[in-house]
Amino acid sequence: MITYIVCHLKNIFGERLANSSVIELLQIFVKNNLLGKKSGQGLYIYSNDGNKKINPKCKELLRNSLTQTKDISKIETIQWRISLRILNEAARCLEENVISSPTDGDIGAVFGFGFPPMKGGPFRFMDTYGTSNIVDLMNNYQLEYGDRFAPTQLLIDMAKENKKFYP
Repeated sequence: MITYIVCHLKNIFGERLANSSVIELLQIFVKNNLLGKKSGQGLYIYSNDGNKKINPKCKELLRNSLTQTKDISKIETIQWRISLRILNEAARCLEENVISSPTDGDIGAVFGFGFPPMKGGPFRFMDTYGTSNIVDLMNNYQLEYGDRFAPTQLLIDMAKENKKFYP
């Protein structure tokens, strides 16, 4: 199912949301019956008692897949690569009127997909960290990892004017 969704997202949004290497990796998982809980294994091996442990087969497939990409072994780099994409998409949702306010986006992110509540949501986080700092990071990551890290026009404008989402 996730492979279908990711392929569909790529057709609609291009590399911004789903790059080819992710699709290839998901197809390898499917080919190896690493389907998650429904097959009893995926990133984890699930036991009948509810416990799970990291699946060495999956670990090996990931290791082999990552050898063809840039080194992303630093935890901080991994965290920012994920976070910047979330922050950018949140800003894009506001920019395109998918959400009506930063508050809606923060509430949706915290309760919808588990954005860390102590960070307040993506918009509160960007206010705390600074939109200019976020845009600088996005520009650096764009140079290193591609256009999927290009900041939205809303963030660029806010950074230039040193604006915040909340008063």
